[in-house]
Amino acid sequence: MRWGQSRNAQSLALLLLLCPSARAAGLEGLKTAPFGLPSLAATVPNLPAGAEATLPGVVLRNNDGDTMALRLEDGTTRKIRLYGVDAPESSQPFGPEAQAFTQSLTAGRSVHVVVRETDDYGRLLGTVVLPDGRSLNRELVRAGLAWWYRYFSPELGGDYGRLEEAARGSRLGLWAQDKPEAPWDFRRRTRPRG
Repeated sequence: MRWGQSRNAQSLALLLLLCPSARAAGLEGLKTAPFGLPSLAATVPNLPAGAEATLPGVVLRNNDGDTMALRLEDGTTRKIRLYGVDAPESSQPFGPEAQAFTQSLTAGRSVHVVVRETDDYGRLLGTVVLPDGRSLNRELVRAGLAWWYRYFSPELGGDYGRLEEAARGSRLGLWAQDKPEAPWDFRRRTRPRG
């Protein structure tokens, strides 16, 4: 389910977030999907087809603008990577600003994560829903502090693409630079190969 599709879709997503069975499910009882990844839909009983699992938790720390540690209700900690966005790396221009923005909205707060999948690093990829119902992922793009991650989330283009274009047109955040370097290009340029 994509944020911004419609008010009805957002209402359904919030209903799923607040569903007691979803909150109680956590990550217990995960079944294995292809490639050893957990089947997240199996964590919430009676989830409609295509809906993602939701996890409530408290944000312990923000590693950077798009990655955080979340303490789940059972006391375990999981790393969360925001789905569909890529914030500048900490050593890039606007990397510290992206981290500070994320921290200002999440540090020590209870949030819900609409989980889509697990990445190659074992992080849960998802949308972080703030206490007021806004999507942190969308807010980062809106503020000009993250790119829409086109390659991995083309389905978000209608919404995230418009937000990015508006931020770029207003020269917000990283778009104030003449030639901002995308984080994926920065990583490719600066990290050792092999």
